[in-house]
Amino acid sequence: VRSLALHLSLGPPAALGLGLLAVVLPPVIDSDTSVLSEPMFLALAAIVASTLTGIVAAGADRRRSFVLVTALAAACLTRYLGVGLVAGSFLALVVGTSQRSFTSIRRAVLLPALAVVPLSLWFLRNIVVGGSATAADYGATSTPLLGHVLDDLSGIGSWYTGHSDGALPLVVGALAIVVLLGAVVGRGQGRRPAAPAALLCCAYLGTVLFAQSIVGLDTDDRFLRPVAPLVPVLALSLVRTWWSVALPQVRPWWWPSRLVPGLVAS
Repeated sequence: VRSLALHLSLGPPAALGLGLLAVVLPPVIDSDTSVLSEPMFLALAAIVASTLTGIVAAGADRRRSFVLVTALAAACLTRYLGVGLVAGSFLALVVGTSQRSFTSIRRAVLLPALAVVPLSLWFLRNIVVGGSATAADYGATSTPLLGHVLDDLSGIGSWYTGHSDGALPLVVGALAIVVLLGAVVGRGQGRRPAAPAALLCCAYLGTVLFAQSIVGLDTDDRFLRPVAPLVPVLALSLVRTWWSVALPQVRPWWWPSRLVPGLVAS
């Protein structure tokens, strides 16, 4: 999380503060006190987000590309929902490519494709040994899509409010989604610095929602937790972009020095 904040030029003090905040977030603590695969997946998701942001900002970098492919592959093997990270990486690489050349598009396709190879081999092994790709039997879900959406929003909001009952977690969860979408389209200094990580989070959340509504995966906020420590980073980046870019452009129109005389003249 600290590395991602530094990639977004938020400054060392803010990066350190956001890193410490990530350590004490309830979903991170809940994951780290379990003996399941969530702690590894949570760390891998943050590594992917930081590395992807660095690749898009700096262009082709073999060392970073190797780290990205390795982390993506490990995330897929840790949790099948790591495919959402692969999809998000592909979108971010394509959107972040300034020149639509054959080489750049090939690289954008190649990195996620390499990351899925170990998972494909694991699926093949499961089919040969157990007759099922996932070695598990997920039934169809009876919960409507809107129900999954509301539950997921409440789950996201509960990370920051401390409880999951009532309307407040739902509102906070919806604001987190607004932050992610704003970071995707928000421009700073003529570019979109936070777009790669925000696209990654949106694609991952979409994959979770698909798995819950189609495959029959239980609604559980543990599948959403990789997004929890990244939202504050993207929110601060979005505020910084708005303050440094959007506000100066709007200020001449609403600033009191021009607004008040205009009202008096009217």
